Amino acid sequence: MSETPASRNLRITITQQWPDERPGPKVDPVTIGEQVSGSQSPDEFVVVYDGDTAFMRLHIYYPQAEYHLKTLAIVWADRIIVGFAGRVVLVSIRDGTQNTISLSDKQPPDTWDYFCHILCDHDYLLVCSGQRVFRIGSDGRVLWKSTNVGLDGVIAHDVSTGVVHGSGEWDPPGGWRPFVLSLATGEAISA
Repeated sequence: MSETPASRNLRITITQQWPDERPGPKVDPVTIGEQVSGSQSPDEFVVVYDGDTAFMRLHIYYPQAEYHLKTLAIVWADRIIVGFAGRVVLVSIRDGTQNTISLSDKQPPDTWDYFCHILCDHDYLLVCSGQRVFRIGSDGRVLWKSTNVGLDGVIAHDVSTGVVHGSGEWDPPGGWRPFVLSLATGEAISA
């Protein structure tokens, strides 16, 4: 794995088909998720480009015991953050090492603990499951987990003056209710 690109002109593509090869050095894949057999094709491919040159490729395998709604990948600090199934995976841009964070306290995971959304800035990384919000520290550890702020979908909309504003769906479809959490502790704040 090469050093972090100096330009930091990073962009990410996600596809379910083998990505087009572009000129440049061959990029060895980093496998994330749970590959069932050696011959199984990845469920999705995440390719990270520095400008037009691919420098990281992630092969995603959906865990069979986890509900998968969608995949989202972003750059945060020196990591690629990939949310899918019932987890979020932090992959180092420098060396490809990874830290997997389960979005469920149960094994196998609860169906409602699927990945929903990511909101980040240089100071914070917030990951939303179908029921809760998680704040992840720069060291890759979970700083806090909120109580349930939704039943079937949670979105963190913004953070201002140390407060997380979001909404959770309690009565699908369309039964969204707002919530407000402390960015420092994850505790609910009266609106």
